[in-house]
Amino acid sequence: MITTERIDICLIAPPSRASTMTVPVSLLYLHGWLTRENIHCKIIDVKFGKPNISLYIAQIDIVRGKIVEEILKHKPKYIGITCFTTDFWEVINLSNVIKSQLDCTIIVGGVHANIRPQDFFFDGSPIDIVVSGDGQQPLVEIINNLNSNKDLLGIEGLTYVNERGEIISQGVATFKNLGEMPNPDYPQLDMEYYMQPHRGIIRSLFASGIHVFTTIGCPFRCTFCGNRAKKVRYRPIPKVLDEIEGLIEQYNIDAFYIQDDTFCLDKSRVVEFAQGLEERNMQVSWGMETRVNLINEDIIRMLKEVGCIQIDFGVESGSDAALKRMKKGVTVEQTIKAFELCKKYRMRTFANIMFNTPGETREDVELTMNLLKKTRPTGIGLGLTVPFPGTEIYEQYVKPPLTRDEYRLLTHPDLYFKVIDPRFHMAEHDLDLSKLRIKTKARFDNFRTFIDFTLNPNYLKALYKSKRKMQYLKAIFTTIFIERPIKYISIIRNWIKK
Repeated sequence: MITTERIDICLIAPPSRASTMTVPVSLLYLHGWLTRENIHCKIIDVKFGKPNISLYIAQIDIVRGKIVEEILKHKPKYIGITCFTTDFWEVINLSNVIKSQLDCTIIVGGVHANIRPQDFFFDGSPIDIVVSGDGQQPLVEIINNLNSNKDLLGIEGLTYVNERGEIISQGVATFKNLGEMPNPDYPQLDMEYYMQPHRGIIRSLFASGIHVFTTIGCPFRCTFCGNRAKKVRYRPIPKVLDEIEGLIEQYNIDAFYIQDDTFCLDKSRVVEFAQGLEERNMQVSWGMETRVNLINEDIIRMLKEVGCIQIDFGVESGSDAALKRMKKGVTVEQTIKAFELCKKYRMRTFANIMFNTPGETREDVELTMNLLKKTRPTGIGLGLTVPFPGTEIYEQYVKPPLTRDEYRLLTHPDLYFKVIDPRFHMAEHDLDLSKLRIKTKARFDNFRTFIDFTLNPNYLKALYKSKRKMQYLKAIFTTIFIERPIKYISIIRNWIKK
């Protein structure tokens, strides 16, 4: 039996994620696998501040201090940190502080490790090893090899500097059978924080719940997406249902959201999932994201019957020419049909829309406006397209490429609201993109941005049964009377200044 007296490795969520309400699933999966392999492991996921509110520099400094304080309690030999490109310099800063106080090996994984592993190696870098791909087996081998004074040669997925100062890259690691993976061990996290009602589960509706995965990877090739896992791997549906059932029993969740890049890829799995929810009598509200060309009337009817109340779509644009440039693989006609079916079955819809798409023209913008007018989504997510490292549009537009120091641009608070670097401007037209976004949001989503509600029986039943009624009331009151008014005053002030 594993005791808490010794910790071999601490798995860290960066300080920049201290207010996010999305659970660090990757760390939970790593924890489960390492524990299974008899490696003593602890997740350090410090939560701070109001949910989903960006932290100030001083607050991030506080979180960093709390993380280091927790690490020093356990003094592990190994530290594992997950890293998006937006976390890059925060991970470097945290690692420097850790190394100044503890003799340990620092291992970095995550999205940026997958796309740019060599970025982590430079003069004075505190990073020892980078893992590209799935970290489960590489971490086991790293720890076992180093504890036995063996080298790292041949361990799949590793990038590191050898004794001669050469950067060695050993490919990308893939965990092939997700059925072998233990389900997430949620008690490792501060679940009271994650269970607060917020609008990020079923987007724009208040809900207390969690994100779950049924697949990893996406077979499509959208030019704005950095997902390189084109081969889709599937979790066994019974294990997913076990996870949701456990969340209901342990934490009384009122909702869940399927976080797959694209749900409904395999129709037989969708049927199996729906039947499983019904057979287990799991009466909770839920939502998911899919593509407009992957649903039909039978699927929508079936999902509605088992509690699905919202489908999110990556609509992106109302122009077929723009969609083709993005290699989206869908048509405007398919989008219109999908929304018509959802309306027929009173299924809420959420449309993700992007401006500043590659080669975007004034006509493309007008066509997008027309599509929104015709489909009238329940809610919209609207932002400017950003060419992130690892995407096709980054290779096409960002010249010269961002330097390591320039990764800080990707942490700018207005990243999705205005073009913060000339290399990020991909539209051909000369429209003010910031004003275009604000006008579109005001025209099609203003009220629901302020407050949203639905008379869907599943949602109302979940609220009635919820053990977090007072938390809901507090969250709704704060949103209506404090947070939204402050936000709109700020928007108006910025508008006047322009």
